[in-house]
Amino acid sequence: MHINKDNFTYIANAVKLSFTDKDEKQITKELNKMLEYIDTMKELDTSNVKPLTHVLPQTNVFREDEVICYDTSGQLNSEIDKIKVLRD
Repeated sequence: MHINKDNFTYIANAVKLSFTDKDEKQITKELNKMLEYIDTMKELDTSNVKPLTHVLPQTNVFREDEVICYDTSGQLNSEIDKIKVLRD
Protein backbone atom coordinates (compact mmCIF):
# COMPACT_ATOMS: atom_id res chain seq x y z
CA MET A 1 0.00 0.00 0.00
CA HIS A 2 1.17 3.50 -0.76
CA ILE A 3 -0.23 6.88 0.36
CA ASN A 4 -0.33 9.45 -2.41
CA LYS A 5 -1.53 13.07 -2.45
CA ASP A 6 -5.11 12.08 -3.31
CA ASN A 7 -5.30 9.50 -0.48
CA PHE A 8 -3.83 11.96 1.98
CA THR A 9 -6.20 14.77 0.98
CA TYR A 10 -9.21 12.42 1.17
CA ILE A 11 -8.27 11.21 4.67
CA ALA A 12 -7.44 14.73 5.91
CA ASN A 13 -10.79 16.03 4.67
CA ALA A 14 -12.64 13.08 6.20
CA VAL A 15 -11.24 13.85 9.65
CA LYS A 16 -11.53 17.61 9.09
CA LEU A 17 -7.82 18.40 9.31
CA SER A 18 -5.85 20.80 7.14
CA PHE A 19 -2.12 20.80 6.50
CA THR A 20 0.34 23.00 4.69
CA ASP A 21 1.95 21.55 1.57
CA LYS A 22 5.20 21.10 3.49
CA ASP A 23 3.46 19.23 6.34
CA GLU A 24 1.48 17.14 3.87
CA LYS A 25 4.66 16.00 2.11
CA GLN A 26 6.39 15.22 5.42
CA ILE A 27 3.45 13.29 6.88
CA THR A 28 2.91 11.38 3.62
CA LYS A 29 6.59 10.43 3.61
CA GLU A 30 6.42 9.23 7.24
CA LEU A 31 3.20 7.29 6.66
CA ASN A 32 4.74 5.56 3.64
CA LYS A 33 7.77 4.58 5.73
CA MET A 34 5.46 3.04 8.33
CA LEU A 35 3.52 1.16 5.66
CA GLU A 36 6.76 -0.13 4.12
CA TYR A 37 7.82 -1.43 7.54
CA ILE A 38 4.48 -3.17 7.97
CA ASP A 39 4.92 -4.76 4.54
CA THR A 40 8.33 -6.12 5.57
CA MET A 41 6.74 -7.55 8.73
CA LYS A 42 4.19 -9.37 6.56
CA GLU A 43 7.04 -11.27 4.89
CA LEU A 44 8.04 -12.95 8.17
CA ASP A 45 6.98 -16.53 8.84
CA THR A 46 4.91 -16.35 12.01
CA SER A 47 3.19 -19.73 11.70
CA ASN A 48 4.98 -21.11 14.80
CA VAL A 49 4.55 -17.97 16.91
CA LYS A 50 1.88 -18.00 19.59
CA PRO A 51 -0.38 -14.93 19.65
CA LEU A 52 0.34 -12.43 22.42
CA THR A 53 -2.07 -10.33 24.37
CA HIS A 54 0.70 -8.61 26.32
CA VAL A 55 4.46 -8.41 25.92
CA LEU A 56 5.05 -9.37 29.56
CA PRO A 57 4.03 -12.75 30.98
CA GLN A 58 1.30 -11.42 33.24
CA THR A 59 -1.82 -13.04 34.53
CA ASN A 60 -4.78 -11.38 36.16
CA VAL A 61 -3.23 -8.81 38.49
CA PHE A 62 -6.52 -7.86 40.11
CA ARG A 63 -7.48 -9.13 43.51
CA GLU A 64 -10.62 -11.14 44.06
CA ASP A 65 -13.60 -9.09 45.21
CA GLU A 66 -14.60 -9.63 48.82
CA VAL A 67 -18.02 -8.67 50.09
CA ILE A 68 -17.67 -7.18 53.57
CA CYS A 69 -20.69 -5.95 55.48
CA TYR A 70 -20.19 -3.09 57.89
CA ASP A 71 -22.78 -1.93 60.35
CA THR A 72 -22.04 1.77 60.54
CA SER A 73 -25.51 2.98 61.51
CA GLY A 74 -24.49 3.50 65.17
CA GLN A 75 -21.36 5.39 64.15
CA LEU A 76 -23.32 7.56 61.74
CA ASN A 77 -25.90 8.42 64.37
CA SER A 78 -23.20 9.52 66.82
CA GLU A 79 -21.58 11.68 64.13
CA ILE A 80 -24.94 13.31 63.40
CA ASP A 81 -25.36 14.05 67.11
CA LYS A 82 -21.91 15.73 67.15
CA ILE A 83 -22.87 17.89 64.16
CA LYS A 84 -26.13 18.93 65.84
CA VAL A 85 -24.20 19.95 68.97
CA LEU A 86 -21.78 22.04 66.89
CA ARG A 87 -24.64 23.83 65.12
CA ASP A 88 -26.37 24.79 68.36
